[in-house]
This record gives sequence, structure tokens and C-alpha cells, in this order.
Amino acid sequence: MTPSQSNRRRLLGVIVFGSMASMVIRLVLAPMLPSIIEDLSISPAQAGLALSVMWGLGALLQFPGGRFADTFSRKTVLVASPLFLVGGAVLLALSPSYAFFVLGTALVGSATGLYLPTAVVQISDLYKNHRGRAIGLNTGFLNLGGVVAAGLGVYAVANWGWRSAFVGPGIALLVVATFLHRWHGDPYQYGLLAPELRTTARRLVSITQIRWVLLASMLFAFTWQATTGFLPTYLIVEKGFSPSSATNAFATLFAVGMLINPVAGGLGDRLTYWTVAAGAAFVCTLGLVVVIVTNHPWTTLGGVALFAAGLASFWPVIGAQILSVLPEETRAGDYGAVRMLYIGVGSLGPAYVGIVAERFDYTVAFTGLLLCLVGSLLVSTFMVLRRRGVRR
Repeated sequence: MTPSQSNRRRLLGVIVFGSMASMVIRLVLAPMLPSIIEDLSISPAQAGLALSVMWGLGALLQFPGGRFADTFSRKTVLVASPLFLVGGAVLLALSPSYAFFVLGTALVGSATGLYLPTAVVQISDLYKNHRGRAIGLNTGFLNLGGVVAAGLGVYAVANWGWRSAFVGPGIALLVVATFLHRWHGDPYQYGLLAPELRTTARRLVSITQIRWVLLASMLFAFTWQATTGFLPTYLIVEKGFSPSSATNAFATLFAVGMLINPVAGGLGDRLTYWTVAAGAAFVCTLGLVVVIVTNHPWTTLGGVALFAAGLASFWPVIGAQILSVLPEETRAGDYGAVRMLYIGVGSLGPAYVGIVAERFDYTVAFTGLLLCLVGSLLVSTFMVLRRRGVRR
């Protein structure tokens, strides 16, 4: 059942707040990573593996989450997944060893994989005529989660220890589940899902737009997840930043994104989504080049801001591009399947950085990410030249 007109705004508000809280739990790990590595006596490669487990399981659960929302009800997924996230937060906060820490990241990643595709499709259903802007708002709140995570991570480490950082987001997600239970008009429905991944894959591969979206998104997601996992550590180790300065730069990544997301989504509604995606990939590439080649703190910060503007502009329009070509009756499942594929590839990013940094250094690892951004830029530009961008 579609939520009533009077409930649209408050339902949108609680959904995007849930998106933000889910991002806080995942991204608060990055500014605390040096402390976690020391406390658990693990290597950078092990830390990167734990992050890749989180992002990888988040990717794998995208398709089942979307299929469940299509087959049964959006409400069931939107209420249950924040509760699973709370369970993951508890595991992370209490983890006595690396094994428990990985288990916590696994549960957080799995729950996020259920929540986010359903949340985006629900928002798309609510605002069909302004899909790009609405998705941009959700992505903006995801970036706000990054800003909150940066400050929360530093404050927790300085005062109560890194484990305390998961208390606030856990409480917030309990509130989200409560209000979604009260305000969402759908009934609770559940049951067993028939595995239809092969059928879904055939249907998606037959859509030309989806094939190119997948390629561009995989390359972009690999870079995004690699940088969000290790940017503070990279700035501390290779650029000589203090922990507080590195955290400020990390927060800048998301503060810029929070402002840019709705603007980029609205621009994609008016122009074409591929046009904005190509511009985003170009800006993102330029920003990462600046970060790598400069050693001056303010210039590096400017490069981070430029990189952030490109990141923030890409995801709202590419999400709207995907949704604009999917059939309505299987939209949530199909959208989850697409996200499963590109986030799954992206989840390898943190592991790549950890392994390359251990063998060489972080600069070599981040330089390799430029190849991914250039590839995404070429794909997006190709689609613009083919005039296959879709309005709204």
C-alpha cells in the first residue's frame, strides 16, 4: 500500500535519517582505524579485509533485500534492517578480538544491504516526478552521516575509546525502526523467496543502459569504498597530517557531498543523468590528482573538496538513471541486483588499499585508483556521445 499524501514528508524524513545513521556506523570506523589496529593488534591488510567484508556482504544482500520488498512489503525490510544494524553495533562495541570485530562488520554490512535499496526505491515511489532530487536528498543525508562519523570517531577515541562510538548510532536506529513501524502504511508480510537471480540477471543484461551503468558504477564504487576506508590513514602516514587534521579532511569529503547531492540530482532531472555523471567523474579524477601530487595541507584539502564534489554528483544521477529504465513491477529487486554487483566490486577497494599499502605505500595504492576514475569517465562520456541519457 502506497503511503498517504499526508505521510510522504515524514516518511521521507525518517527514511533518510535511517540512511544517515547506517552510514555513521559504517564510516565511523575510518577515523578510528589507527586506534582499532593498535587495540586489536592487527595489520592494515587485516583492517582492510574487515572493511571489505562489511561492504561485500552489504553488496550481496542488496538483491535479496530488494526482492523481498517487491515480493512481500517495503515496511518489513525497512523496519527489520535497522534492528539488525543495532545488533551489529553491539557486536562492534563489545568485540574482544579481531574475529568478533569481523563478525560485527559482517552484520552491519548485511543489514545495510537490506535497508538501502528498499529505502531508495521507496523514496522513488514517493516522488516519481522528482526522482533525481529525492534520491539526491537521501544521498545528501548519507554524506551527512560521513560528517557525523568523522567527528564522532575522533571524540570517542579521545574520551571513551573507539568502542563507545557505536552507542549513539545504535540508539538512533532504534528510533528509526519505531517510527517506520508507526508511520508506514504497508502491512508486515514475510515468507520464503524463490531464487530468481539468473532470471533477473538475464533481464538486466538485456538492457543496454544497465550494462554501461554497471561498468561505470563498478569502477566508481571501487574508488569510493577504497578512499572512504583509508583516507584519514593515508593523510596521516603519507602527508604528515595530524589525526585531527586528517579527520577534518575526511569530514570535508562528506560535508561537500551533503551540499552537492540534491543539486546534482536536480541538474540530472533537467539535463540528462549521463551528462552529469560524466562531469562528476572528471571533477573526481581532478580532485584525486591534486590530493596525490600536493603536499601542502590547504591544497590537499582543496583536492579533497574537489574529489568530494565529483563523488557527490555521481551517485544521485546514476541511481536515477538505473531506476528510470527498470520495470516498475520488479524495480526494487532489479535495483538491488544492480547495486549488489557494483557495490560487490567496490567492496574490494579497502582490501586493495590495505594490501598495496603493506607491500608498497598508501601513495601507490591511491594512485592506482586514478585508473578506475578515468575508466568511469570514459564510459560516461561515451554514453553522452551516444545520446542515450534519459531525462527523469
